[in-house]
Amino acid sequence: MTDEIRTVVQYRLERAHEALQEADLLYQSGFYNTVASRLYYACFYSVSALLMLNNFHATTHAGTRSQFAQHFVHTGIVPIELNTLYSQLFRFRERSDYELQFRLDAEEANRLLNEAPAFIAAIERLIEEQQAAQS
Repeated sequence: MTDEIRTVVQYRLERAHEALQEADLLYQSGFYNTVASRLYYACFYSVSALLMLNNFHATTHAGTRSQFAQHFVHTGIVPIELNTLYSQLFRFRERSDYELQFRLDAEEANRLLNEAPAFIAAIERLIEEQQAAQS
């Protein structure tokens, strides 16, 4: 792994954690639709770090989700439940951005806020294992 890849992977993981913090602040302020968006991006940043580490490149959100599922979920490396959460967050982000009448309620936002950190942690563990194996 090159230093450039290592730097980008680390940056994306940092962005994932920042997005988690942003989601928490937004939840406390009652901006539940935006909570879903920030949680989606937290997961997206961690997945994009994992893909980069493994030399997989996607240019769209759909491509990122597809490659994650193909290379990590369908192969059993990542549990299907994590992909289910990632897909839910993607749908909620799209709905909150594009459906005028969509409202995510506090209970659902809280559930997502409690589940997303485990997603990030699982992806980080996988990245750490892969980095250790490459060293």
